[in-house]
Amino acid sequence: MQLFNVIGMAIIIVLQILKYAVILRALLSFLPISQDNKFVDILYQITEPVLAPIKAFLGRTEWGRNSMIDISPIIAIVLIWILASFVSSIFGVQAISSII
Repeated sequence: MQLFNVIGMAIIIVLQILKYAVILRALLSFLPISQDNKFVDILYQITEPVLAPIKAFLGRTEWGRNSMIDISPIIAIVLIWILASFVSSIFGVQAISSII
């Protein structure tokens, strides 16, 4: 049972790091930072597997094609929140901070 809780907490921590990475990427998109920056490159490598499918889905919708605002980070954060809630209830662990 102890290993079960450790696995659940590890998943919660990974989701929390991913949430903050998505938020940071969204905030950095407003700044004139070079894409050659190593930190930005690592941030994109972490967040792109989450954001790319959402962007592809939004690109197929009428609203997504005509929108000037990228809402994929908002959708990603909501999906991470839902997944963290699910993991928390399944594994019976509490989040370290307010991911839920």
